[in-house]
Amino acid sequence: MESPGTLSVATYTEEGCVVVRFRDSGPGVPDDIKENIFEPNFTTKNKNQKFGLGLGLAISSEIVQKHGGDIRVGDAPGGGAEFRVLLPSDPGREG
Repeated sequence: MESPGTLSVATYTEEGCVVVRFRDSGPGVPDDIKENIFEPNFTTKNKNQKFGLGLGLAISSEIVQKHGGDIRVGDAPGGGAEFRVLLPSDPGREG
């Protein structure tokens, strides 16, 4: 997302999970890379952009999964990206 841009964060419950939703006003995530975006060292940065190793989403996904949750990427209504972190609302229950 380029500056100036917007980022919104919301929390709610869904399907027995606590959800933290992040939406931005950037260009979104192309469909052809959505399946790879959580892989270590996968980056969309090119030589003209700021530094990025492609580890942030991989690490985030691993942390969420270790807590029995899931992280999902999609398109935000009206454009941009949407990431949803789902964590079990009952810590003793996974998924």
